[in-house]
Amino acid sequence: MVQPFRALIVDPDRPSGELIRRTAYALRATEIVPAASAAAALNTLSDPERPCDLVFADYGIAAAHDMTLVRWIRTDEESQRPNVPIVVMHDGPLLPSASQSVVSAGTRLFLQKPLTQARVATLIERSAAAYSNFVVSPSYIGPERRAVKRPFRDERRITRPNSILIVEDPMRYEIADETVVVVFDYLRLRVSGADPRSFRDFLTPQHLEPALRHVSAVQRLIYGKVEQRQATLEASLTALDESGNGDHLKRMNRAAWDVAVDCASAGWVLMASIAKSLHHYTSGAYRPSKRLVRFLASHISALKSALRGRIFGDGGRVGHTIVQTIRSAELVFRAAAAEAPGGR
Repeated sequence: MVQPFRALIVDPDRPSGELIRRTAYALRATEIVPAASAAAALNTLSDPERPCDLVFADYGIAAAHDMTLVRWIRTDEESQRPNVPIVVMHDGPLLPSASQSVVSAGTRLFLQKPLTQARVATLIERSAAAYSNFVVSPSYIGPERRAVKRPFRDERRITRPNSILIVEDPMRYEIADETVVVVFDYLRLRVSGADPRSFRDFLTPQHLEPALRHVSAVQRLIYGKVEQRQATLEASLTALDESGNGDHLKRMNRAAWDVAVDCASAGWVLMASIAKSLHHYTSGAYRPSKRLVRFLASHISALKSALRGRIFGDGGRVGHTIVQTIRSAELVFRAAAAEAPGGR
């Protein structure tokens, strides 16, 4: 059974709010707080005396200003419950880029309108019983978003030793310089003494402070390293175009691999995929040629565009376009290379 909880409904749609209110009270809600705007929601969520255990937010309000409401709940020092479950309600199906932006902001709980009592009840029970581990990383801050243990191909991280820290005590933990991702283990925290009497979250802004400070430093570090390697890639490409020397390919290969490792470890899916593809085509399997130079130039240009726009995650619609263009170019290049005299 759902334990007593306090919910916030951020939605100007009164019928939807009323249905959620009736359903929540039937499931032992102690208080339902309405908010018709993001400002009203932030005011409620900032109150340390009356923290919320569950948030329902209309997509139109949640998505305003690049998912500001969701990101504020996850990272702001005024947010009383960074790990509170957030349910995003929307009219009709969401575009893939829209749903991805919601997930990237910090929640994968969706509820499509028109609402039904059964679906609202199921989601409340699911939210109450299934708190996830909380992740702080350069590309994502929020509850663990993978529904399965095995990630998709493009999300598999190339990890280094000690790059992931599992936190069992949120009051005391030490982050090594090489740590990239900090994971607050929900089950271990509960077992170690978190209050079991309510379905209220165990994380506070104070618990996250060291991890948030560290991840900002990691972002700056990786961004600077990738920027330097971008210059190396461009210089090597220019030299390759002038002399056709395979040694330049080797230097590019190393730089591309370093970019792929750093970006994949940080969860920067788009940049890691570009660098991994670049690494494949500078590995020595292909002979230096004008065709190869033009092909590698498109990869380096895509990497530079992602850096300039700071497109680290999937990049939304722009990121999908970049990745799809690279994949299409790969098919064309492989076919042309296979047909070329003397192989690749």
